[in-house]
Amino acid sequence: MNNKNVVLKKLLDEETLSSLIDAIKEVLNRGEYTDEVSIGRKSFKMDVCPKMKDVLYDLLPIARNIFGSQTIIPSYAFFAEYYSPDSFLPKHKDNAGNVYNIDLCVYCDKLWPIYVEGEEYNFGANEAVTILGEDQFHWREKLGENNIVGNVFFFYLEPEHPFFTDPNFDKN
Repeated sequence: MNNKNVVLKKLLDEETLSSLIDAIKEVLNRGEYTDEVSIGRKSFKMDVCPKMKDVLYDLLPIARNIFGSQTIIPSYAFFAEYYSPDSFLPKHKDNAGNVYNIDLCVYCDKLWPIYVEGEEYNFGANEAVTILGEDQFHWREKLGENNIVGNVFFFYLEPEHPFFTDPNFDKN
């Protein structure tokens, strides 16, 4: 397929989505997250939430189809909950091995668009947008009032990416 930006509807079945949300809420309740107050988000990687790793691997066939590569493999998954009216995501390109990204909204009170190379994408709970994280600028404006958004970012790479081959590669 090789589409860099696609909105995927009903990405997970209801049981998988529900168990993913439960696992995420459990980590948040345990306080095992980084609170990035400057941008209004709580975040953690899949090492504290094994369910995210399960879904990362379950989505591999979809990622291979969307990104047009049968050789890509999972790198990691990252969760972020944006909780403040002033929450935002600065304009950036990813690093740390985020070439192919499936950005899944697991919960939200209302839609919060992401901008990729200047184009606006809206997606709600159990919907995702695909991004070429290391190649495309992407950002989000302020979240606004009465909204909390939880997203899981599922990242995939080619096996020869420095994430896998260079022991000095910065994975943070």
